[in-house]
Amino acid sequence: MKCYEKCGSGGPVSSFKKAFKLGYECKKAADCSVRCKQDGEKCKDHWDRCLLGGGVLRRAAALAAPGETLADPVVREALRILEELAALAPRWEALAAVMDKAPTYEELAPADQVQFDALLAQLDEVFRGQSVGDWAASRRARLTQLVLQSPHADAVYPPVSGYYALEDLASGLTRRGRTEPRGYLNDLILRPDNPYRISLLLGPQLQYHEFEFISASAGQATFIPYGEPLALSGTDVDGDGIPAEAEFVLGTSDLNRDSDGDGVPDLEELRNHADPLDGQPKATGLVASLDTPGTAVDVAAGGNLALVADSAAGIAVVDVSDPLRPFLFTQLDTAGSAGAVALEGIRAAAADGPGGLVVLDLVNPAAPAIAFTVPLPGTSRAVAIEDGVAYVGSAQGWVTAVDLLTGSLLASVSLPGNPSVSDLVPHGGLLYVWAAAQLHVIDSTEAGLVWRSVLNSNARFPTIEPVRRRLHLGPGRIYATHLEGGDGFDLPQPGQPVLAVRHDTTQTAWKQLVPALATFALAADGVNFTTPEPHDISIYDLGADGTALNFITSFPTPGLSHALTLHRGFALLADGTAGLQVVNFLTPDTAGVPPTLELTADFPLDPPRIESGQRGVLTALARDDVMVRQVEFYAAGDLVFTDPVWPFELTFVAPPLIPDRDTVAFRVRAVDTAGNETWADLEIALLPDQTPPRVLSTGPAAGAVAEENVRIVLARFNEPLDFLSVTPARVRLISAGPDLVFGTADDVLVAGRSPMPGWPSRRRSSCPRRCLWAATGSRWTGCGTSRVTSRPSRCRASSGWPRAVRTAMPTGTGSRTRRRARRARARLPRTPMATVGRTKSRSTMVRTRGIPPLNPSSP
Repeated sequence: MKCYEKCGSGGPVSSFKKAFKLGYECKKAADCSVRCKQDGEKCKDHWDRCLLGGGVLRRAAALAAPGETLADPVVREALRILEELAALAPRWEALAAVMDKAPTYEELAPADQVQFDALLAQLDEVFRGQSVGDWAASRRARLTQLVLQSPHADAVYPPVSGYYALEDLASGLTRRGRTEPRGYLNDLILRPDNPYRISLLLGPQLQYHEFEFISASAGQATFIPYGEPLALSGTDVDGDGIPAEAEFVLGTSDLNRDSDGDGVPDLEELRNHADPLDGQPKATGLVASLDTPGTAVDVAAGGNLALVADSAAGIAVVDVSDPLRPFLFTQLDTAGSAGAVALEGIRAAAADGPGGLVVLDLVNPAAPAIAFTVPLPGTSRAVAIEDGVAYVGSAQGWVTAVDLLTGSLLASVSLPGNPSVSDLVPHGGLLYVWAAAQLHVIDSTEAGLVWRSVLNSNARFPTIEPVRRRLHLGPGRIYATHLEGGDGFDLPQPGQPVLAVRHDTTQTAWKQLVPALATFALAADGVNFTTPEPHDISIYDLGADGTALNFITSFPTPGLSHALTLHRGFALLADGTAGLQVVNFLTPDTAGVPPTLELTADFPLDPPRIESGQRGVLTALARDDVMVRQVEFYAAGDLVFTDPVWPFELTFVAPPLIPDRDTVAFRVRAVDTAGNETWADLEIALLPDQTPPRVLSTGPAAGAVAEENVRIVLARFNEPLDFLSVTPARVRLISAGPDLVFGTADDVLVAGRSPMPGWPSRRRSSCPRRCLWAATGSRWTGCGTSRVTSRPSRCRASSGWPRAVRTAMPTGTGSRTRRRARRARARLPRTPMATVGRTKSRSTMVRTRGIPPLNPSSP
């Protein structure tokens, strides 16, 4: 048995020289190899008697009908080992012949010693310093894995399943799951040439196996060995009868007898075939799936809802209150082909291809409805929402801003060269647009949409782009994907991106890269975008400074991955025809370690202070031994916002300074995936408001010509208003009259309704910043121009400072109206328009009614 192992099993082949007394065993080994070779050619089960201890293939071969053979991979591996033995046999025979000449090495003639040393060197080169036993064991492990995959595996090895834990010893990532029958591990993608440790619990008695190995080089298959059965240690910290090694493989806690807190100890649940981790994912990888009617190409999530862009099938609205059990609320059909979705509060939007923009009303999440379908120039491909405004990018290079309250077009701009827009991200009053490997910067603050600059990354982009290449914003950095990998753009100053790092890989199906933490990211990627090869979800190490892109592992998916978003510690993946996939990419959090939490802000914190009525960004730097699931922001004891995605931020507008309130207090709660929590408190002093509010944008836009009668006039502000100051006497809608000139005797006050607050965003703060005038009964009709005016000393910000509204808007229909409007346009004062960057405030709607006739000479 294992005749080769008898020869020098205690060390490398060179040890034969020191242990010459084993020479006769080496002669037997040489003879054995000859017999194995000869017998192996006649019957493919005998050779393993020599090398592997016998029996494995003999039992399997006996099952085959006459004339049949084992599965081809098994036969090929067996023949390969036979060829190795055949190549070694002459050297063993020559070594045995030399050793027969004398009982010891010292008694050999000098020429025989030279020959003996040369033969030892040749054998040592073959075994590469291993003992013969280790060399044979590695081949046995490879063959065993092949046998397990053959049709005869059930007869050779009993169909025993169990649990596994696979540790990446370089990155620290651990993957867990259930094995296939006989302990085989399916669908594991490993980092090449990387150290791993496999731990197994197999069979009804949960026999423990452990083995460390190095994965194969890129493009080669790795055979994961079982390792020999090992006795479990007596370490059992929680005293539940499950040793520490087994707890590690299972993912249960060695510090808690009842890991899932259901009142039943872990050991009892295992004995009764119950789950010791109820309510927690049992494995890494796919843990839930929801097939959607169409082809899922994008996903967005917020609160308990997820929206899936389902191509020609429209939009799927999914309940993800329990990510392990996603439920389809409804499928909303759209006129075009939904290719992108975005979600904010009670409104959502979808880029619907030739169908323009679809705006959803989510007031009743179980019964969402289409609020508007807005026709847009070109084919809509990408959409993002900020502060109640949807920004839409088209395949023809257009970027358009649409108000989600009214469906009004606020502004449009065309990118130089009209490249197809792949993605866009609003941030801080700017819009970053990714198109054909170019990062465009658009100013979206006060002058509509104004193109500012472009940075060419020179990355490879396909001429015909079948999938979207995405942007993702992190702290101070934007991550973009291109044909062969990803780029990182630093933002040392807003609006001035700098290419920090370029990553080119051998894959050409990169779609999205989403940092899950500061040091690692998830990616929707694949081998080749032109073929239906694996397009999965992968994990990459970003390094300490976030500029690396080192592959860790992939989780195979049933479809072709397109886009992903993070939600409560899981990844939601739009997986093509396979619908929505829920992926657990984390190991169970069982150590009981709460997150760490530190607060930073874009306003002074030493001491904390902010001007009343101004925008502030509060950032929670939360870290955990596994992962932070979400960060909750509380004000005055009420939950105002929950951020489930790193970086965790709250954007708010400071409340007004009043006699009995000169501070604003926040409580911040970081929660990890096991429910461990950490709190932090921040009290901020309110300073007097020294900044007057101003108009940011209007709808219709200043100088625009309406194609139909206008029913609604919209004004947007940079901060909340004091609505006691917004009254019909102070805010008026004026028509310039037949002469199209304001301030003349024919000016007419347009009748309407009184101002009222607009729809709430529910996303960040409760401060209104939108005013709207809606017509009563009849439409606002007639040729001419209209404008909204207010007395500068009368309209105040919520902190009490005055502001002025002055917007010129020609209204009416027909070519004559447009000609007259163009002639008048040069005489009209213009107001810059756009929306403030990341202010997440609720909006305000103002209606006018019962306003007395206007006296043009009044101040």
